[in-house]
Amino acid sequence: MLKRLTLLTLVLAGPGLLYGLDWTNTGELAGAIQVNELALGPGGHLYAAANTADEGRVYYSSDFTTWQLSGTIPGSLASARALTLDGSGALLLGGNGDYAAHSDAPLVYRSADGANWSFLSRLTGSRVGTSVLSLFTDDAGQIHAGHNYLGMNGAAPCRSTDHGATWVQPTVPANPDGMGPFHHYRLLQVADDDVFVGAWNAGGRMLRSTDRGGTWQHTGGMYDAGHIYAAAESPDGTLFAGTAPKNVPAEPIGRVFKSTDHGANWTQLGYGSFSTTSWIRSLAWTSDGNLYAGSAPRTPGNDAEVFVSGDAGATWSSAGTLPGARDIYRLLELEVSGREYLYAATGPNGDVFRAELSPVGIEEPACPGREKSGLTLSPNPLTGRYVMMRYSLAVAGPVTVSLFDPAGRLISVTKAPGSLAAGSVLLDLRSLRTGVYLVTLQAPGVTTTRKLVKQE
Repeated sequence: MLKRLTLLTLVLAGPGLLYGLDWTNTGELAGAIQVNELALGPGGHLYAAANTADEGRVYYSSDFTTWQLSGTIPGSLASARALTLDGSGALLLGGNGDYAAHSDAPLVYRSADGANWSFLSRLTGSRVGTSVLSLFTDDAGQIHAGHNYLGMNGAAPCRSTDHGATWVQPTVPANPDGMGPFHHYRLLQVADDDVFVGAWNAGGRMLRSTDRGGTWQHTGGMYDAGHIYAAAESPDGTLFAGTAPKNVPAEPIGRVFKSTDHGANWTQLGYGSFSTTSWIRSLAWTSDGNLYAGSAPRTPGNDAEVFVSGDAGATWSSAGTLPGARDIYRLLELEVSGREYLYAATGPNGDVFRAELSPVGIEEPACPGREKSGLTLSPNPLTGRYVMMRYSLAVAGPVTVSLFDPAGRLISVTKAPGSLAAGSVLLDLRSLRTGVYLVTLQAPGVTTTRKLVKQE
């Protein structure tokens, strides 16, 4: 049963509508104490990777409000930390083995239906840690895995070109500030196909790859930062990072930074807004035009808080606290029955919260029997030539993408390659004039439309 929380006051500031969100607790995942990751997966369900006191588990929700155990993970999985869809639409799970049994290793599991799991592989490389911390599938179908290497020299994420069956690990140049990177947190592919990963290292630097994980370089540094837990990208290509302080910080608070030059230089945002936090663990740029940040409290015993900015991080306000939560590990926007929701994965009670965002875009009314789908456009607004459309379907099938002008006239039709449950289509829109367009995805049982804004 959904547990309703306090409705907060609306505040208008900047170009976006800043508002306190009406958070509801979708209910504890039975036995879970920490929900690490959320992902849309097979069957159109929402999946959660979580830890209990004894093991790692995967849960799913078919109605996006209540949770069930998603099958049994074979072997001894001590922690479930990461989820991603591979190119075939199967769900991959990353975590680590049982410490007590001395089988701690970075493990990857696979499920084609979200219910039956099999062991897939173990990360390999000269500098690989004991746990998979993050998984990400890029638009070429390659899978990237971050891990918790603890050596004194830098380690890169691992990469797989065969759906996670085998892994390779490139090297990383020496950190100009000394130690690191050690842990790899949020992996993110931006509009120009660069891949970034947050890390724990001296100097507060992310890692950047311009060849889809073949080689990695350090970005510029972030003031007073140690762990870089979170990353997000705005439609105009601005990169955002959420951090925790370094070992001996000037001030032990969470911070948010932005970069407009692919990570070469970083600017701190909203100083003073996060003085009650110990770190910023999650970021999400949502379709309502706002940037959200999930935090952990600086004072032990306080509830974790979500912050929102409607002006690309320049100013921030509270979007509400989550009762009983001490950390917000993941923020994820999902469309449910034609409405946009922001989900928050938390610990230490194993709760997943959600709140409805302001209405955006154009959606068909929800119809009984129609399949759920996910569709994103990036960048949006578009100022250049290309826009990347990424989609996920409940059932694999042929996908057709149609582009309409503001008057509803058909401009072009593009067919996605293959018949996948999740994929991407790169649209060349250089001939479009400034204006608002409609991008429609059609697949068996699914029709979804998004607004696309073309700017000079």
